[in-house]
Amino acid sequence: MVDAVGTASTEAILRRFIRNASHPIYAAMLEVDRVQKTIFVARYLRLRDLQRGIEEGLNVMESFNGANSAGRCTGSGTVR
Repeated sequence: MVDAVGTASTEAILRRFIRNASHPIYAAMLEVDRVQKTIFVARYLRLRDLQRGIEEGLNVMESFNGANSAGRCTGSGTVR
């Protein structure tokens, strides 16, 4: 969908390129994605604070998932 200013939604752009995956703009978008991931990994390896922040977030999610699975009932009605 194109708005009045002449910009398109992300979904519209991707739908167009899915039909022609060899399009140079699509290839460029994939390359930009690879560069962004590489930059993130380089920052992660360099910055100890970033590593700690991500580790803390993962620990919170693991705790949440552990508490969630501990409280589930099995099919026979018993709590695991």
